[in-house]
Amino acid sequence: MNPSTSGAPGKNYLLVTGILLVIFSVYSLFGIIPALILSLASLSLGMVGVILLLATLVASASVIINFIAGIMGIINREKPEKAKACMGLGITMLVIAGLNLIASSGAGEFSFFSTLCGLVLPILYTVGASKNKAAAQQSGNF
Repeated sequence: MNPSTSGAPGKNYLLVTGILLVIFSVYSLFGIIPALILSLASLSLGMVGVILLLATLVASASVIINFIAGIMGIINREKPEKAKACMGLGITMLVIAGLNLIASSGAGEFSFFSTLCGLVLPILYTVGASKNKAAAQQSGNF
């Protein structure tokens, strides 16, 4: 058994969720880029255009955070000493998913399935980071 990989019990969580986050983020970028262009064009509508642009920027930030978290999870999956950064990104994704849940509920567009899907990856990512963090604390590499 390779000692560098045996000390990272959350590596599979971070690898799988990291790959899925990168795939979904790249896919989402294909929708976000045209939305940014259209929202910039809608600025001539006044306040409605500004609100549309702000909403698009928030969605863009969410996609970028998910992409960065995915890359960090893939790269640092076997490095328990880097679990703190992954934990922070996982919690950030959970907060964003929670805010999305609140916003969709307030808009009357609550869907149990989409909420479940939106929370699963951040939860599993955070669990993997938590396992690596615990392993790093036990080995004293934290």
